[in-house]
Amino acid sequence: MAASQLREVHLKTYANRLRALDLGIAKRLLASLPSQLQHEAVDGSPGEDEGSAVRLAGDSRQDQESITLAELFRTLAQHYGYPTMFADLTLEPLVAAFFATHTSTGGRYEPIANEPGVVYRWPALRIGKVGLHLLRRNPPAHEYDLIPALDLTHIHSAFARPRNQRAVMIALAFRPFQVNVAEDPAGHPILEAPTHYLVTLDPTTLPTCERFQLPKGAGFDVASIAHDSLDALFPDRIDLGYSFISVAALLSLVAIDPDIYGSGTGSERSTFEAKMSAARTLIQRECFRLLPSFSPPSLDMTLEEAAMTLQLAAAHGRDAARLPMGNREKREEILPDIDRWSERIAEIGRYADQLPVHAVENPQDYPELVDFFHCDPLYRETVERQLKAVRRWNKVLQDLET
Repeated sequence: MAASQLREVHLKTYANRLRALDLGIAKRLLASLPSQLQHEAVDGSPGEDEGSAVRLAGDSRQDQESITLAELFRTLAQHYGYPTMFADLTLEPLVAAFFATHTSTGGRYEPIANEPGVVYRWPALRIGKVGLHLLRRNPPAHEYDLIPALDLTHIHSAFARPRNQRAVMIALAFRPFQVNVAEDPAGHPILEAPTHYLVTLDPTTLPTCERFQLPKGAGFDVASIAHDSLDALFPDRIDLGYSFISVAALLSLVAIDPDIYGSGTGSERSTFEAKMSAARTLIQRECFRLLPSFSPPSLDMTLEEAAMTLQLAAAHGRDAARLPMGNREKREEILPDIDRWSERIAEIGRYADQLPVHAVENPQDYPELVDFFHCDPLYRETVERQLKAVRRWNKVLQDLET
């Protein structure tokens, strides 16, 4: 067995952390979500792409009313911590001020006391509900002056992190003379290209970039305005996107579709399908926990069996990464990533069978769920805190707008 992260395309790009989610796996996992999330485009308008995707699908390349599945998966991957060549921007100045004035240590954000924060701003042209072009020059004189960006502010509320952060994703890697082409002529996605084929961009060096310096200690003022901003910006216990991308990320590292990368033997196929079945089980349990009125279909595995299967897949991936082949330095980089995503999966598995979030929020409306499901006190406290933080955050943003 050789883990998918040892495929040549990953080895060539790993030095710059250009790994992309396995789009085949991500598309198959998309079918685990409720049909409402699969087949609605932005603001509920019909999606036309195969399978559509999470209210941000379709393939309307002319006006960027929607985005392709490949773009969707990669932008979500970036936002939930899987490395890509996108960068996070935001349409909300308060979000920009928060990240400019806080530092992260061990997953916790604290205000920076002794250094000023810096916020950058660029002009942009809107070309659709999802599509934006940041401008290298204003006004633009050539297509080269248009930098593709994707607006995730209208994504389904189940994907809470990008929605609450009013996220915009900008592409930072380009093929020369093919600025807005998502795939190369051979059909390979641009972010799977060897790095020496790409030109990268530092947007802070553009002549259109405006720089705003915030005073030292401004993070304390920002935190005061934003209240429980950390729980609103990273509401992982109530965020379906966090679970979906975590599962897809782990499988992208440790699962191989034998029809594409293997010999296609019966054994390889059954191993791969077992991993996919475990992933679907975990995601559908998360849909039940997070989405009112979702009834999961008959599942092939129990939640415990699914979690065990995925942890076993991670263990096999670690073994494969240690094989005496390829580049040792790159293998040593891969192992911590497998550990990180498998730890996330273990965490998700621990609370996937807890009381659904809507019953935590309104127990009087769901007495049968309250009686049937376990609700750990720490889980309840975290869910209630994040729900409250998101409501308060949205109120803060509404007040700022008015």
